Amino acid sequence: MVLEFGVVFPLVVVVITAIAWFGVAYTTQLSLDQAAREGVRVYALTGMDGSLTGAQRVTNTQNAVATALAGTRVQTYSVSCGAGSTSGSGCSPNACNPANPGATPPQAWVRVQHSFDVPFKRLWPIDAVALNSRAVLRCGG
Repeated sequence: MVLEFGVVFPLVVVVITAIAWFGVAYTTQLSLDQAAREGVRVYALTGMDGSLTGAQRVTNTQNAVATALAGTRVQTYSVSCGAGSTSGSGCSPNACNPANPGATPPQAWVRVQHSFDVPFKRLWPIDAVALNSRAVLRCGG
């Protein structure tokens, strides 16, 4: 009986740890999704009347993402945003330009990236998992 316990107990601990790790990773991904949605809402909708410069819109977008992630376990992240194709890094201040609406693509996007550190690194063959979230919204709503 002691031998059976010695074989089964470590396996049960590994399974329970994996379930807990997955739950934390899933919660972190949901936080990133919410932050990306909030960021793209601010990016695509604010300043469409020309009251804000592109740099102010980018700052407001980054602040919206930071506010959405406040109080979560996500401490380090990167934000990229733009219009049209969903690639690139940094934020383009010219997306959804109200001064020349026909010249920019009709949708804005925001991507939030975070490197999720794996707990109990000795049990798993990986150190970190890259979590990404992207949200897209039509310029002007």
